[in-house]
Amino acid sequence: MIAVMSSWDKLNKLSRKKDNTKEIFEINKKLKGITKVIQNPDGFNVNISSRERLMRLEERIDKLEQSIQELIELTSLNEDK
Repeated sequence: MIAVMSSWDKLNKLSRKKDNTKEIFEINKKLKGITKVIQNPDGFNVNISSRERLMRLEERIDKLEQSIQELIELTSLNEDK
């Protein structure tokens, strides 16, 4: 006669089969590393930018556009004379 195992028995057997402590430790270590990179991407020199860095860049671009517009206006005033 074949003994039928319940789902609970199968899970218990799998959990006793192997100790996952090393794998769990490695996953936690990688998760902590990824969390650090996400919190401070500029510090880890990855190809993602922090929100603050992007905002500073946008401000610089806005100032540059404003300066260019002022130069265009000045040159068009000089051409009209």
